[in-house]
Amino acid sequence: MTSPILLRLVALLVIGVFLTSCKTVDSDQRSSLSSYEGFTPASSGGALIHKGDRSSLKDYTKVYVSDVEILVDVEEGEKTSDAELRQLGVSFESILKEEFGRKYAISRSRGPGVLEVRAALVDVKPNSPAWFLAGYAPGVFVATSALWAATGDNPGSGVTTVQVEVLDSASKERLYAIIDEERGGKHKVRGGLSRWGQAEVSFRKWSQEIVEAVSQP
Repeated sequence: MTSPILLRLVALLVIGVFLTSCKTVDSDQRSSLSSYEGFTPASSGGALIHKGDRSSLKDYTKVYVSDVEILVDVEEGEKTSDAELRQLGVSFESILKEEFGRKYAISRSRGPGVLEVRAALVDVKPNSPAWFLAGYAPGVFVATSALWAATGDNPGSGVTTVQVEVLDSASKERLYAIIDEERGGKHKVRGGLSRWGQAEVSFRKWSQEIVEAVSQP
């Protein structure tokens, strides 16, 4: 079965072609990634990744983290506000800075020797803590576990999809990029106990993985 992330990537590629051919699009309009080329499936999990030249990573001592873009298309009737999405973006940016700050100096500007981290929230679905906890009830646990195994959906659990790339902030050469989706589940209890807990846990996981991916070889 085709991965939902692969389907989303194909859709984004189609949209990108349309936008670049449309004369009404502003010339300074930014896309979520500098390019959707060169991605391959990760060795484990469902992520798509792009790896650049690792030999140059030793030249960087600072990191500039751009504002997280919000590309979430909130459908009518969904109980997710613009304010919540903005706060999620701020939270992701803060976590990225915290994790990169363990190995790099955080810079306020781009320049030589500075990595640039660009991230975007593509899709988010909040947890429903009451539904999540109900899934642990006898009988319900069996039913919801079967649903998870069959469809990947767990009642009450959130979903978060992101795109992140790490660039040379001066030349804009891409050194690493990832497109990934995280779904909550019964084995991820801590993330299911609050409305945006799953998203926060995923932000931390991705930030740590990205830092490790661009660490000096």
